[in-house]
Amino acid sequence: GFGGGASSLWFQSVRASSPVIADIDEGWDDGGTLVRLALSTRTPADWLDCAFGTTRVPARPAAASDDPHLPEPAETAMGGMRGGVNMDLECVSPAHAPGVVDVEIALTRSRMPSSGGAVKFAYA
Repeated sequence: GFGGGASSLWFQSVRASSPVIADIDEGWDDGGTLVRLALSTRTPADWLDCAFGTTRVPARPAAASDDPHLPEPAETAMGGMRGGVNMDLECVSPAHAPGVVDVEIALTRSRMPSSGGAVKFAYA
């Protein structure tokens, strides 16, 4: 039957989600930069990891969904810091060699990254 005993396996489907914008797009190569992401579809942050290139770090809910101290949408040399957007989750960048990587999201314990979307992050 479907009693939910110890040998049961439960599935829950979630709508595909991907990052659409980040509040900052560059950081130090020794890591530690707080990066907040807005997602295409809301998904609980504790279900997700952020992937900076091939390195995964845990995601967590964004500390503030909208930061009034961020400027209105503006650009820095690398594409800029963005404001005026509700951020869904945040991740701390891991150490990485200098260069630009894709930042994607993935369900925790999944081997598949977000489908069809990433933002760029430059390590300096």
